[in-house]
Amino acid sequence: MWSQLHLRKFCASHPNILEAVPPDCREMEVPIELDNNEGIKTPGLLWHPLSDQFLISKGTCVQKLREPKNSPFSKRIIFSIVAAIFDPLCLISPVVVVYKIFLQQLWLHKLDWDDQLPSELLNQWMDMNMRLFQVNEITVDRLVLAKVQPTEIELHGFCDSSEKAYGACLYLRSVNQQGEVTTKLLCSKSRVAPVKKITLPSLELCGALLLAQLIQKTVPALNLKIDRILFWTDSTIVLSWLATSS
Repeated sequence: MWSQLHLRKFCASHPNILEAVPPDCREMEVPIELDNNEGIKTPGLLWHPLSDQFLISKGTCVQKLREPKNSPFSKRIIFSIVAAIFDPLCLISPVVVVYKIFLQQLWLHKLDWDDQLPSELLNQWMDMNMRLFQVNEITVDRLVLAKVQPTEIELHGFCDSSEKAYGACLYLRSVNQQGEVTTKLLCSKSRVAPVKKITLPSLELCGALLLAQLIQKTVPALNLKIDRILFWTDSTIVLSWLATSS
């Protein structure tokens, strides 16, 4: 059955590639004409083939974040809005984690699903709702390596924590034959701190663990020859803990 599946809607960043594809199988015609805020739909993101960049705007359902017409904001509505933000590579983790923290606050207030938000939380949500549209201006390069064949590739992982959340991110650093260095964000991950209060060094250790798990899942998927992998943390306590026996 799968052998009879005819693939369509091909698109490429170079018009010569599209010219080799039958017209009825193309996503768009040649030459490619797109506005700066338009792109081709990919899983969770929009891809702009001319600039070869991912667009965060419409790919993350941000356009859904508006006040309901017939019902006030409730925990049910807030959860549905936040769940609509689809960011598979966590390229906007610093934005999304703020909303995760807000959801935790809703649980702590013990609101029912359809209870209207108290004025304090409602004002906070309205401010967050307005600022979220700024992600429409974010673009991310699809190519994370040097444009010319790289001669050296390093993977750098960073982790950090606060009292409210902790996270980790990965950057690829590549050097080409001309000695040009390219550093690009690859992916990230964030977690909200537990409701039960724990010490900041313990949260820093959670961030280090999250970084190790992120690298463990990412490296096999890259299919690249990585010359060196480096882990970074600014917590000397965590470094001391890691240096001791388990």
